[in-house]
Amino acid sequence: GREGPAPAAPSVHHLWVLPSVGVSLEGGHQTLAQRPLHTVHFVFGLPLHGHANPSLPLVRELADRGEEMVYYSSDAFAEKIKSAGARPKTYRNAFLRDMESLPDRMEELSFLLLSAVQDVLERELSEIRAESTAYLSHDSVAPWGKCISEILGVPAITSVPTFAFNRHVLAFGLGRGV
Repeated sequence: GREGPAPAAPSVHHLWVLPSVGVSLEGGHQTLAQRPLHTVHFVFGLPLHGHANPSLPLVRELADRGEEMVYYSSDAFAEKIKSAGARPKTYRNAFLRDMESLPDRMEELSFLLLSAVQDVLERELSEIRAESTAYLSHDSVAPWGKCISEILGVPAITSVPTFAFNRHVLAFGLGRGV
């Protein structure tokens, strides 16, 4: 016979590194269980529905666990971010503040995102440094989040949103240089 209780079925929450589990992260950083009593969790998002919306359940879970959350995005997502339990903060970078009209070519978008790294570091870093943070999270297409984690010497959780696509979506992307 089998000994002990049956293993629990995995849930979505098992896929995330959450602070209450006290997991030690690689790279010589402190364990999350050893962090200061009051810290702010920064989220550096990409203000597009396909990037922001998938991050909001994690934000809600962390807020429900008592995390103080500050989510950088645009005004268009402020209400959703508040509803998830985070304090919205609008990027000062003009491109990130208003991503309504994206360039048609991938290389143009890449240039704008890479340019945003320097701008976000110059405009936001001093304010972020003023807060105590033990870790942060960022969208995979928001490399300034990873840069900030390295500057601050704290671990980063990277969100990689994906979507299902078919031949029509593929043709659309290929037609724009993706």
